[in-house]
Amino acid sequence: MEHAFTAPTPIERAWTALLDIEDVASCLPGAEVTGRNGDSYEAAMKLSLGPMRMRYAGQVTIAEADADRHRAVMRAKGSDTRGQGVANADITMTLASEADSTRVTVTTELELAGKVAQMGRGIVDKVADDIFEQFASCLSRKLSAPTAQAPSASAPTASAPAPSEPLRIKPVALMLRSLRDWVARLFGGSRGRTGR
Repeated sequence: MEHAFTAPTPIERAWTALLDIEDVASCLPGAEVTGRNGDSYEAAMKLSLGPMRMRYAGQVTIAEADADRHRAVMRAKGSDTRGQGVANADITMTLASEADSTRVTVTTELELAGKVAQMGRGIVDKVADDIFEQFASCLSRKLSAPTAQAPSASAPTASAPAPSEPLRIKPVALMLRSLRDWVARLFGGSRGRTGR
């Protein structure tokens, strides 16, 4: 899967922000960082799909971080806390300057097993699209805010980012979107064949 968005900030600031896993997690629906050991983070993520509730717990590791090329690779491994599935992902982020903004391209190689995998690839992709859309919107808002000044010695220490609300997917709406896209592809392909 590949997604992209434009962050309204210079590339160096975007690079620093995207490697701040604890802050980035606050922009992922249902995600929370629960611990850290070097470049490895303990994390959890909640997902609601109609009556189905899932909570994955595992690790996210920064496997590569090339500051010169502005390319980072993260590896995520998690399992459902009820033993109903496993999810592994290799996430590659590539940044490119665009005037005063930064183009962020995220490529994800995702492996699923268990209950989530049974939903089918089409539904999984659409859920991923929804998650990424919310993530990109949240991160863009954060990066468009003025850079905070360093706190004074007397200022209170900032608390860790609060966990975001879990993503709630409405199955009926998701099925209708899948049907709409299928019909569009069907008739689009038919028009292409009859036009030859």
